[in-house]
Amino acid sequence: MELLVIIVNYKTASHVIKNLETLVPELRSLDIKAKCWIVDNNSPDASVEVLKKAIANFKYDDVVNLIPHTINGGFGAGNNVAIKKALETDEKPDYFYLLNPDAMVSPGTIEKMLTHMKNNLGTGVVGGPVYNMDGTYNCGAFRFPGFLATVEESISMGLITKILQNSRITISPPPNQTVKVGWVSGASMMISRSAIKKAGMFDEGFFLYFEEVDLCKRITDCGFDIYYIPAAGIMHVGGVATGLEQAITRLPEYWHMSRRRYYKKNFGSLGLFIHNLMTLGFGAIGYLYKKLRGRQDIPPHYLRDIFKYNFFPNKD
Repeated sequence: MELLVIIVNYKTASHVIKNLETLVPELRSLDIKAKCWIVDNNSPDASVEVLKKAIANFKYDDVVNLIPHTINGGFGAGNNVAIKKALETDEKPDYFYLLNPDAMVSPGTIEKMLTHMKNNLGTGVVGGPVYNMDGTYNCGAFRFPGFLATVEESISMGLITKILQNSRITISPPPNQTVKVGWVSGASMMISRSAIKKAGMFDEGFFLYFEEVDLCKRITDCGFDIYYIPAAGIMHVGGVATGLEQAITRLPEYWHMSRRRYYKKNFGSLGLFIHNLMTLGFGAIGYLYKKLRGRQDIPPHYLRDIFKYNFFPNKD
């Protein structure tokens, strides 16, 4: 096959079924052999049975295959299950398209990504805008984390954000034309087989969050380009499996452990220490600024948890 779409499911069967309503027609319309593999990350509910019945009832089995997995190793590990399996077949996919279970591809999105990949052989990853279900822009194009980005992110103050506009992680406003970026959202990400062959698959030390940043960084370090295509968007519910995007909630331990792992891998122990000091110091200033202005966009206990998960012994 030329293209393999991978969806990792964890207790989101109803969203996957909604996803397939738009995805399957797109795959069938392509002039190439394309398949979709759904990896169930050991969901404790009836996801596997629900998905099996849906695939059969809607006659999706010509393009959709379900792979029940025995453990939940997180997003990256779930994708690796399908990637490994596909690379062991005689028909190794040229491209892998990672799509969140609670997403819906816009018409032509996959074809636009494939066309760019085929016409730009130095491209390792392409992505596009992620829209909320009401049509508003959520995210899509990003820069890699850095020290100035940590300052801007921690303070999140109008003047500082303006000064550090070209250093902040989120590229805002989003690009209005196809452009090279640092990384794209793992909710909708196409990767070439050649990039995976050189950079490797997902680092399974990341349970959830930062895994796509890490993979894009490694792919970039191997000499490939990452592109954002504004015309290749998806609609995304967001936070269905984690609940993190539904409200301002306390970030879970796995988010902090993933953050720590990424910064230590890419900046070393000293760099991680400096980032943490900057986050705490500038974060305290930002916290007071937001409180005085009555802003409610601060995750509860954020600075306390940065201290807890970085200045006490814990696993990397």
